Formats: sequence, structure tokens, C-alpha cells
Amino acid sequence: MRVYTDICQMTHGKDPRTYELAAAILHEETEHEAWFSEFLGEKPSGHFRRGTPGESPYASRFLVVPR
Repeated sequence: MRVYTDICQMTHGKDPRTYELAAAILHEETEHEAWFSEFLGEKPSGHFRRGTPGESPYASRFLVVPR
């Protein structure tokens, strides 16, 4: 997560496309960490909404291949 945070900080206001992609990945990594904590038996933090497994709510728009 630190790498994506660093990328966001370096590209904020300079490279919008890279910033948006890094921010999307950072959000997904944060959510994944919350899911993992819950899997290990920790209580949900309440900060993140659990999505459907396999969904990519933040980065899905970057996964669509333009025609």
C-alpha cells in the first residue's frame, strides 16, 4: 500500500491518469486488507463496505479494453 500512496503523492496534480489508477489500486488494496483482517477473525472496522468477491469496484474502469 505504501508504494501506491507514494505514487499518488508523486503524481497528484501532475499526471492525472497515473494518479487515478494508483488511487484506485490503493483503495482496492485497503479494502482487501480489511477483508483479510475479517478473515483472520478480527471484527470488521466499519470503514469499508465489503464487495462481491471478484469485483473490482475501484479499478474496473481501467480493466476495460478500448476497441
